[in-house]
Amino acid sequence: MIPKFAVVGRVNEGKSSVIATLTENDQIGIGPTPGTTTETRKFVYRSQGKDIIEVYDTPGFQEPERAFTWLQETYTGPATGRPQAIQRFVETFANSREFSDECELLEPILAGAAILYVIDASHPYRPSYESEFEILRWTGRPRMALINSVRDTDFSEEWKRSLSQHFNLVFSFNAHKADFGKRLELLHAMRLLDSDVTQGVDEAITIFEAERRDRVQDTAQIMAAFLQESLTYRFVTDDSSVSEHHGMQSYREAIRQLEVSFRKDLRKRFNFSTYFENRTPLGVVDSDIFAERTWRVLGLNAKQLIAAAATAGATLGLGIDIALGGQSFLLGAAVGALLAAGPAAWWANDAPKVKQYGIQVSGTKLSIGPIKSPNWPWLLLDRCLMYVSALNGRTHAMSGDLKEDKEGFVTELPTKDRNTYAKCFLLIRKSKPAPELMPLLVKSINEILVIDTSQN
Repeated sequence: MIPKFAVVGRVNEGKSSVIATLTENDQIGIGPTPGTTTETRKFVYRSQGKDIIEVYDTPGFQEPERAFTWLQETYTGPATGRPQAIQRFVETFANSREFSDECELLEPILAGAAILYVIDASHPYRPSYESEFEILRWTGRPRMALINSVRDTDFSEEWKRSLSQHFNLVFSFNAHKADFGKRLELLHAMRLLDSDVTQGVDEAITIFEAERRDRVQDTAQIMAAFLQESLTYRFVTDDSSVSEHHGMQSYREAIRQLEVSFRKDLRKRFNFSTYFENRTPLGVVDSDIFAERTWRVLGLNAKQLIAAAATAGATLGLGIDIALGGQSFLLGAAVGALLAAGPAAWWANDAPKVKQYGIQVSGTKLSIGPIKSPNWPWLLLDRCLMYVSALNGRTHAMSGDLKEDKEGFVTELPTKDRNTYAKCFLLIRKSKPAPELMPLLVKSINEILVIDTSQN
């Protein structure tokens, strides 16, 4: 059975934000204007072709005190009859303008949904909220209170003392900062609400964790394809009217479009819409890939470049020694190291100049690319990892541009990983298979997600 939850509370307390984050849906209407949600809407989180969890976004309470007074005046029997009293309340006012929002929010609860009550603890506790607590308690459904503090002030402790008397569980959940780990914690808490929802939530947790693993794997595949295509791309034309300058511009634009497609695929895999496709660039992750600042900030430093290139060249050069039965006295490794480290020493952090574009002219045929700079693959890798980090640190309740927490990752990679990456880049540039690239990308992505989780 798919677990169902009704997210309720007063207007402008963050209900839609909680649902957007929980279901990874950035198309849910979220705004500062009270009453953004005017009718109950169902949202489903799907993964692996299955509906995992149903969440209902409901209008906010409008007249809870008067509604609760009506309930008290019309029913004075034992507690076991209170759910039926709630049912009569909805039937009485369902087709009238009176208590329309209260009736709307109670319908999914009466249909079997458990309750997630959202409160913004940025403002002080007020006793007037207790009428809402009591109405929800009368439904007899499992109830969890979510404390959603999104501003500088925080009155959580004050709210907890009251909420704990009316709800089965109280859980702190900032919808604008909740990473995967926090969402998983929420699901684990939700499973404790009632035995009726435990099995469904357990299945949701299992699929949710599998989805995370699949997302990492898919992200690595998308990234590997982008790196391979960018590092080997050539612009070729037989049009004699195309100058070298215009050919270079065409080459650059093609690389830019490869990155645009890569990021679009990545956003889709993280369940983000097209919201920030045309946003104003803010940091180096959004700056032009050929901008001077991009080349100055991203990638390895000169010392790291030379070391990684030398090690990768030596590793690949060892094939010569093995083929000669060891009689070359490691000459192959030495030659490989020198051939790889030499360009790195000359072009360490140099933005691509004309000489680095691999321009070739044969008759009317013009060929440009791939870029020869040893820092080029590291710059590409840095931008990939930074974009993954930015997406991972963004919940679906957030608006505005992507947040850039740091400039670059590759300089902090373990030496062993840098050496393996360098070997892969050399192989790719030689149009040879690089089987170690995928598992290494998976490792790097997982480590970034863990780092981001610990920071949020």
